[in-house]
Amino acid sequence: MSHSADHLLDGLGKGRSAALELLFRLVKVDPEGRRHTRQRMRHAEAIAIAGGGERGLVLVNRLAGERARDGGRNRGPLRLITVTEEATAANGAGADADTGKSRWVNLIHETLIRSKGLDARGRPQPYWPTLWNYIEANKDRAARRERLRLQAREWKKRKGLARLFALAGWSGVVAFRGLAGRGSCEQRYLRWSLGSVSVQAVVLVCVLGAVGESLYWAKAHDLPLEAIGTHWAHKLGKPLPFLELVRIPPGRVPLPHRFLMGSESGSDDELPVHPVTIAEPFYLGATEVTFT
Repeated sequence: MSHSADHLLDGLGKGRSAALELLFRLVKVDPEGRRHTRQRMRHAEAIAIAGGGERGLVLVNRLAGERARDGGRNRGPLRLITVTEEATAANGAGADADTGKSRWVNLIHETLIRSKGLDARGRPQPYWPTLWNYIEANKDRAARRERLRLQAREWKKRKGLARLFALAGWSGVVAFRGLAGRGSCEQRYLRWSLGSVSVQAVVLVCVLGAVGESLYWAKAHDLPLEAIGTHWAHKLGKPLPFLELVRIPPGRVPLPHRFLMGSESGSDDELPVHPVTIAEPFYLGATEVTFT
């Protein structure tokens, strides 16, 4: 079996890596016990992983049993995957518009991902080393893929605004990149998560910009930081605070507070000393000005 499976992969040419990735995605990896199991996926998702379009469909068909021909002779194993159809409720997700059925892809048998046991050195003896080694090299990615699946399922269960609190952050968006199949719940979850973190990034940039502008404004006008609150209140439409004013009436200031202008001991332009008369009323601030 191992030789025949390798022979099929080698015959795929440039499609070999895509085929291995598709087979890997059909495995639910057990990182501890190494008892990997199969997990199916929708036919459309399998085609997308295999390269998309006609190229992906051809690769899926080859793995499902369509054999290459050489001088009229068939080459390679019968198949490594199966493609099945199941009846689906009306308008069900992934259902074919004509048949009303969903198509699923699965590994042909768990032997492809199992080990015969351990050798004398305690190392596993897989039935198909090629796929086994690929799984071992990508176990971390499989763990992230499983975490993505669980988080997407939890997000889907929630309703309304509660969904926003189940979205992934920046670290999750980066860690899960490239793990979601086209048209899957995981892909929708990542799209919403990306939108959420993008909005958060814009808000953060705006806040940092506002803080920076405020600090610059206070420093440029030699004002205390307490003035920043008033500055932003004014920007948002709140009237600036104004001094309490006292009306100064016209006439002479009565004794003993009368103000005499000039000086007899000063220069000539300070003579004569005379009382000041206020011709028109005006307003004066009742307190000192601390900043403007």
